[in-house]
Amino acid sequence: MRPFVSSTLIAAAIVSLSCAFSAAQSTSPKPQKPVLSAWTELVGDENTAPDPQPAGHTMLRVITSAKTCPTAEADGRPLHLTVRQVASAAFPVTTCQATTPADAGHVAVGGITLTTMPVRLQRIIILGDTGCRLKGPLVQDCNDVRRWPFSLVTARAAAKHPDLVIHVGDYYYRESPCPPEASGCSGSPHGDAWPAWDADLFSPVAPLLTAAPWIFVRGNHEQCGRGADGWFRFLDAAPMPERCEDNITAPPFTVRIDGLTLNVMDSADTEDVTAPANLVALWTKQLDQLGAATETGHGWILTHRPIWGLDPKIVGKPRPGKEAATETEGMAPMLPGFNAVDFPSNVTEQVASDSRKLAGTDMVVAGHVHLFSTLSFGPARPVQLIVGNGGDNPDIAVAGPTIRTEAIDNKTANIFQIQRYGYMMMDRTKDGWVGTAFSVDDAIMGSCTFVGRKASCLVSPSLPAQLPATATP
Repeated sequence: MRPFVSSTLIAAAIVSLSCAFSAAQSTSPKPQKPVLSAWTELVGDENTAPDPQPAGHTMLRVITSAKTCPTAEADGRPLHLTVRQVASAAFPVTTCQATTPADAGHVAVGGITLTTMPVRLQRIIILGDTGCRLKGPLVQDCNDVRRWPFSLVTARAAAKHPDLVIHVGDYYYRESPCPPEASGCSGSPHGDAWPAWDADLFSPVAPLLTAAPWIFVRGNHEQCGRGADGWFRFLDAAPMPERCEDNITAPPFTVRIDGLTLNVMDSADTEDVTAPANLVALWTKQLDQLGAATETGHGWILTHRPIWGLDPKIVGKPRPGKEAATETEGMAPMLPGFNAVDFPSNVTEQVASDSRKLAGTDMVVAGHVHLFSTLSFGPARPVQLIVGNGGDNPDIAVAGPTIRTEAIDNKTANIFQIQRYGYMMMDRTKDGWVGTAFSVDDAIMGSCTFVGRKASCLVSPSLPAQLPATATP
């Protein structure tokens, strides 16, 4: 016989359960605010340049559509985020940040798990010059992944499981509206505002942004008057956003990881073909601030504009009502009356660096020129590595590999150059590094062995002499 349960007891039980459910609802945590993007970046410590001990720490950055910062955790412990910059009309998003504990291995926010500064540094991804070009008559097909393949580059680079990602600058390219007759960029946002930054960087970079910590380098596209508002709001390493003034130069900083010294320098406001005294002074000041960091050990300088190399630019007469197209780094001729001319990479930096030994610098890692290139000068000068083929420039994929010898700033350089969308993967060896240049199709284009100040490069035997003009989706 079933036990008898009175309706009174059933009603009481229902009331009890209802109260318990209501109590649980009132005490349960509120849903996380929408997190639009999150990453970790490595930044420098103040006054550590002369110190031979490890320098640098990890910063968690978050972009949210809410006015307040979400909750974060570091290895399961609460991590308090503070507002880096509030929303504005152009940027209707809040930027939040927190310094991660030195002993934390992972941080989590908004369902995203991120790593902090690696203890062992075995693999680095390097890329640069990644946005989609919309500037006056220079129009790229931003809606065509074959002609603006940055999302392909980031997905394939993320699959390599790096310990660190280095972006050598130029994130923001959508400066002008898409012309009405250009269907390839129809509907694209433009201007130094959140929609353009999201389209140029944060949406396509998502898989790589969460794969490893990053070091961000400021490019000339992030100068004051161009993309500086987005740069200082989101990516700059300073604890709080700088106030943008003419020719502002962010302070340099040093990060030391597993025996490698990385010196980050701001070359956004240097000049490629001239050496104005005030800009030479800005670059010299940065070298002074870094102190012994560039003179001892085996380190790299990370900056946007290469110190040495050749920078092909398009030059021509301005059209009526238009400025001359002279600031289109690495682009092949694509307009009537315009020609490609080689200029020295950066005279400002050369003049400021000529009096320095840079004895602790094995390599200068840069972008700015929209191709992949390695210049090896021997023991007298650091190797110049250029990785500026991440996405900008619709005509980059037109030439095969080039190996040649040429005099650069009065010293002979062995030059290895490839014009093809892609990225660089650096793997550590017992004596140095092996760099593999991957195409956007994830084919190996070539490789270089870096030992001290010497680079030895080889073209992949499977690489065709004439490369396809577009990426394979």
